[in-house]
Amino acid sequence: MDRLQAMETFVRVVETGSFSAAARDLRVGQPAVSKIIATLESRLGVRLLVRSTRRLQPTEAGQAFHERARRVIDEADWLIDRQAHEPAKQQVVLKLLDQHALAANRIEHLHHSEDGEARDIDDTSPVLATRR
Repeated sequence: MDRLQAMETFVRVVETGSFSAAARDLRVGQPAVSKIIATLESRLGVRLLVRSTRRLQPTEAGQAFHERARRVIDEADWLIDRQAHEPAKQQVVLKLLDQHALAANRIEHLHHSEDGEARDIDDTSPVLATRR
């Protein structure tokens, strides 16, 4: 059993108040949701939900598990989003480096002015300094 998937399933059941609604949200069959919850309860050794024909609500242990599972899911989502954006940050850095290289190449061509006066680049500043 995938633990994160089980936690997500449980959280959806609690938040929708229904196995069927959770199944629709998760795009799985209702029997699959029931099985995941039963397996989770068995693994934890505690009843997480009180089921009746009219209502479904978490037990005290289920409420505590819901709060913790919600935090774990939010943290996992944050981590995945962060990783997904890392390549974008790297692309920005690479683009800046490319622009820096292009500017350095253009400046290199300016190393000698048209009048033959030698020019140099001050490494600490983007300003060109004239050699005398």
